[in-house]
Amino acid sequence: MKLKTLTLTLACIGGIGLSVPALASYGSTNVGDITGALTTGDLEFYANGLVPINTGLFEYDFFFQTSVSYFGLGVVADLPSISTKYNIEDLEVFLYSDAGTVAMADPADTSLFMIGSGDYITGGGQLGAGNYYFRIVGDAVGTLGGQFSYSASAVPVPDAETWAMMAMGLGLLSLRLRRHKSRERIA
Repeated sequence: MKLKTLTLTLACIGGIGLSVPALASYGSTNVGDITGALTTGDLEFYANGLVPINTGLFEYDFFFQTSVSYFGLGVVADLPSISTKYNIEDLEVFLYSDAGTVAMADPADTSLFMIGSGDYITGGGQLGAGNYYFRIVGDAVGTLGGQFSYSASAVPVPDAETWAMMAMGLGLLSLRLRRHKSRERIA
């Protein structure tokens, strides 16, 4: 009996020592398949917004899917007010591969890398076809919480044939310029 009581007491003490602060808020946005926005070949904004956050720790996930490779750019910014009503501390942005249930954060997902931290975070890189999400975390310390803005854009990565045509065109242009210079030297 005493062993059972001692074990229960130690478990309670251990649980208190390892307690993690609970999130004040969790939110998510799913913009779905962004492939259609990438078919024109232009830089396309596929999402932007302003997110108000309750006071305390928060986590916000931004889900998207694509069936083509692309180069993406993103910006997340803390929008503090002049007074102390809205402010976010420890703002960080991470990119995850959504390998489990699509558009839902779960243990099967893989953290690819941290994009950055601070009041104004920008990042970009090339991603292949797949399911992804950005995780935005921080601590809303304003008296009314915090707010952040986000925007994401992407442009398709040219396929191998496009790169080959571009290289061939640059080669022909280089050849023409060389011939033009050699004619000038002769004349």
